[in-house]
Amino acid sequence: MFRKIALITLAPLTLAGCATTSLFSPYPDQMAAVQSSLDAGTGEQSLGSLASKAESGSDALLYRLERARLSQLLEKFEDSRADFDWAGNAFDQGDMKATVQASSLVSGVTSMITNDNAIGYSGDAYERVFVHAFQAFNYLALKQVDGAEVELRRAADQQRNLAEKNEAEIAKAQKEAEEKKVPLDKVAGHFAGLDEIAGQVRSSFQNAYVLYLSGAVWEARGEWGRAAVDYRQALEMYPENKELQAALTRAEKRQRPKNNGTVVFLYEEGFAPRKDEIKVPIPTFTGEVVTLAFPMYHASSQAAYGGLSVSYSGTTKTAPLLTNVGALAARSLKEKIPGMLVRQTLRAVAKHQIQKQAGSQFGPLGQLAGNVYNFISEGADLRSWLLLPAYTAAMQMELPAGTQSVDLVAPGVSMAQTVEVKARRTTLVRVVNTRSRLFIQTFEL
Repeated sequence: MFRKIALITLAPLTLAGCATTSLFSPYPDQMAAVQSSLDAGTGEQSLGSLASKAESGSDALLYRLERARLSQLLEKFEDSRADFDWAGNAFDQGDMKATVQASSLVSGVTSMITNDNAIGYSGDAYERVFVHAFQAFNYLALKQVDGAEVELRRAADQQRNLAEKNEAEIAKAQKEAEEKKVPLDKVAGHFAGLDEIAGQVRSSFQNAYVLYLSGAVWEARGEWGRAAVDYRQALEMYPENKELQAALTRAEKRQRPKNNGTVVFLYEEGFAPRKDEIKVPIPTFTGEVVTLAFPMYHASSQAAYGGLSVSYSGTTKTAPLLTNVGALAARSLKEKIPGMLVRQTLRAVAKHQIQKQAGSQFGPLGQLAGNVYNFISEGADLRSWLLLPAYTAAMQMELPAGTQSVDLVAPGVSMAQTVEVKARRTTLVRVVNTRSRLFIQTFEL
């Protein structure tokens, strides 16, 4: 009898444990040490810790994204390129899988009786756009400008194509919630905090930073029409951004410095905010009220944007904000709430039935085993790409040709940086601030 009870209660846990590495170890806790290693100068050790996790399992895509970003900051560009390529293929395969499984929001028996952590990580749309932008940096570092251009076109295509797909998925989730009689209106108040953050952006995937990067590359290559298109789209998101206004004017008038060179500063600050867990009471279609765990973003969990200032020969210029990644993430989560509520409600009913069957067939011991299983298997899915920056910004400066020294000032850190400026050419200076350390990468176009 004990063996039967063990099989009932432990088999789902075994399945879930094989399928994921974040079921019983919250993902943000795992990544905290990796984030800290960048400031501590021990990033190489973190690469080693990610090695086995990135090779297999339902979280492999997420660990690949983290490793790709980490490798890039450590200037292991070929390794990063390979991981981002793998991630891009995984996204594509996930699209095909989602098409096949489009008949239901519930994915698999294991996820039905454990929690969303047992569902293979498929990534968010905003993460997918960043993949192409960061891959472009790898190609620029490897002197393969054509490859960078391909990735930037893909990033632009993603932002256009995701709009229709995103609307369809939201509508489908809401419809299924109605069919399953999940009372979205009665639980909406528990997620009201998302509105404050998500309301800062118009969509969960449009990224002005990526568009600015793309526009700068097209501008440097003399593709004025392409540059104008990207700058204009970014300006629609931030109509008061003077840097975008100036960029669009340059592209439309095809303005290039006559004797000086162009230096584009691309800035990435901090780390994307982590999700927290909240408990939400939900009335089910069986008449019961169950308390379930959900992920949540809180405004207090993200520091305010600090910004980057660049000084040259007595003149200081500050990069205006282009992307609030926390807002993108919050809006993405908000859009997923209806689907999550459906899965969680159905899951709660299924668990309750398993618990009742265990109690009726195996008595008090079965009931106890069911209670234990329900307790330890219930947890919010807190996974997201946490090595992404919290904020991004960009600006352009015109500097005299030659070796120039600029002073960089950002929250918690400042430093002098030399830049090789070539007349009528463009140099990209990427500045990544990981809280107390700057990573600088330069790319000539």
